[in-house]
Amino acid sequence: MKKWIVFFLILSCLAGLAACSANDTNLAKPQEEESPEAYKVEIADNYPIRNTLKSAYAAGEQVTIKLDTITEHYYKVYVNGVELAMDTAASDLTYSYYSFTMPEEDVLIEIEDVSVDIPGGTTFVVDIWDREEEERLPCDEAIELFWEDDTTEYYFSCIKSQYVIVMDNTGRTVDVVSALREGLITIADLDHYGIEYFTQPKDGNGAVEQPDNAGPGDVIDDVQLLEIPA
Repeated sequence: MKKWIVFFLILSCLAGLAACSANDTNLAKPQEEESPEAYKVEIADNYPIRNTLKSAYAAGEQVTIKLDTITEHYYKVYVNGVELAMDTAASDLTYSYYSFTMPEEDVLIEIEDVSVDIPGGTTFVVDIWDREEEERLPCDEAIELFWEDDTTEYYFSCIKSQYVIVMDNTGRTVDVVSALREGLITIADLDHYGIEYFTQPKDGNGAVEQPDNAGPGDVIDDVQLLEIPA
């Protein structure tokens, strides 16, 4: 009889130890964080969005839509029927951006392509390229002043203004100096199309700030300064 009592006591202890061990295991197991709920994004039709959107976003997550910037048309972007404003600070002549914060619901993105009537006779730049860079044309080693305004003078690193070509929407091509003079482009257009140049500020009298002991026509950094013809 005593043997049976001892046997049952041993079983009870073993059961208690197993329960304690299980509890310890549960306590030691890291608590899994719940993932925020994701909501679906659907794009109506097959519009040419230039970036890849995820199929779902968490509420509060930023969603950005990247579209081409085009002159003859413009886009209206709607999220669940509400029109988005274009992000003008991020947009440029190449791409337009529209952003929104993901709500706590699925969204439908719709994009409307709206035509713009361009008045007859209107011209605008469609391309600028540097033949000296693209075709490896010879370029005399002299700094060329190709443009100036009230505060700044703009230079090419060699004599190549005749090689920097501007095309307008009619297909007409002119060199960069002619395009600047007639107002077809601005310096900002050169930045947009990746045309390299450098600048030098003017002093209070409108003259170029030259290095010490250098005068007009003197060699600057081992190249000759060439001014733009009047």
